[in-house]
Amino acid sequence: MNFIKIFTREESIAGLEISETHLKLAFLTLETSHKKEQPTLRIKALTEEPLPGGTIQDGEVLDREALTASLIKLLNKSPSVKYFIVSIPGNKLYQKIFPFPQTILEERLVDAMKLVTTFQLPYAEDTAYVDWEKSSNNLHNEVFLATAPKTVVEGFLSALDRAGVKTVALESHTMSLARVVEHEDQPILVCNTGKTDITFSVVKNGIPRFERITPISLLGEKSMSMEMEKIKKFYEVEWREVITRVIELPHVSLFHSLALELKRFGGENNTTAWVIALGAAMRGLLPRAEDTIVSMLPVGTEKAYEYQKAVAFSKFITNTTIGLALFWTAIFFSSWILLSAIQQDSNKELSSLSSLPSSAENLALEDRAHEFNALARRANSIIATFPAWSMVVEDVKAHSVKGITITNVSFATPDSLFSLTGIAATRADINIFKKSMETSKIFTEMTIPLTNLEQRANISFSATFRMIDPNVLYQGNK
Repeated sequence: MNFIKIFTREESIAGLEISETHLKLAFLTLETSHKKEQPTLRIKALTEEPLPGGTIQDGEVLDREALTASLIKLLNKSPSVKYFIVSIPGNKLYQKIFPFPQTILEERLVDAMKLVTTFQLPYAEDTAYVDWEKSSNNLHNEVFLATAPKTVVEGFLSALDRAGVKTVALESHTMSLARVVEHEDQPILVCNTGKTDITFSVVKNGIPRFERITPISLLGEKSMSMEMEKIKKFYEVEWREVITRVIELPHVSLFHSLALELKRFGGENNTTAWVIALGAAMRGLLPRAEDTIVSMLPVGTEKAYEYQKAVAFSKFITNTTIGLALFWTAIFFSSWILLSAIQQDSNKELSSLSSLPSSAENLALEDRAHEFNALARRANSIIATFPAWSMVVEDVKAHSVKGITITNVSFATPDSLFSLTGIAATRADINIFKKSMETSKIFTEMTIPLTNLEQRANISFSATFRMIDPNVLYQGNK
């Protein structure tokens, strides 16, 4: 028996794939041996349960009761695992890599992503769950962002909760797939054919870089090859990287240790059909404190795991507390009497010690405290030199009017010219927006050149403006 797990409440985490046709559970462990320094990857279980038709369609749960019932059946014939990394179809998810200059780091990168989530998401920010992570690629300054409508995510979570599944993280099939594909320095295009659609994914070094989901009804044999060629050319032009291979999911190559374990576990059977579930299970092997990967849950993966552990552990604490309540009540009164006597003696000793002169050690500690306070004040003054770009975003949003959709705001330095692009429902909306911006207390020199004069509706426009006082951005950090 592992007594450490009993006291720390550490739990195993499995991978769960949800698709339109089936549920697949994969459970992995890392086993250590006295003879080997590196742990060995082992597959403990691969379990599958079919889903009734119409339960999930176009990446959204249509029948929560059917999904809950199928999840319960899957768990009944699986190992005793409660915590899961759940992988869902990406039809309703929006995933994208955002490249940034190498000079944008830390706080400035956070401000840049606030602009992205404000102006460039396909969903309103308050109607979707959004998460992003910085790429581990040292050669490029890139951020991977994923978002999904709250209604879609909550449809899955509702069925999972009722089935007793404790969800630690929620991700797309493409993210799970990219984690177990054999890593290469060049991107590869993977085609995953489902019941009603085909997912085209470009992955590189374990990271999903592009995804397109197309209904099968729109594709024939020739048009499918044409679609792959279009995606290949688009990616190569957009990212200036050559796609070296195009692979269908059953023939994808997995990284070495997982491929060997699959062969041992499945023999000659086709076990590559479990790739997505295994990719989710691989994430479950990460220490919770190190799992900063994108998740579609309302909270981060570490908080989600801690919350699920707290719920399970609270039941144990409740039962134990009830049984020991009378015992601790007696101990409390006995301790209170004893501590009262000790407190009286301690007060007498403290009053006598307070009259003694301070020791050399105490004086040294006081000097170190003054030094620490000085360093803290210096750090605060350095932070105040960074511009608060969020003030620009908030003021632009405050002066935006109905009929105007802002698509991008760009700038270099606080005292340089700011650029703004957007789409107006009518030309009158452009004039109203300009007048609104001219009332701003921090912007000046608002200019909107006349363009697309022949266009009456959905008019693309651009504007430029400056800060009245660039120092305002620095005062926001004080």
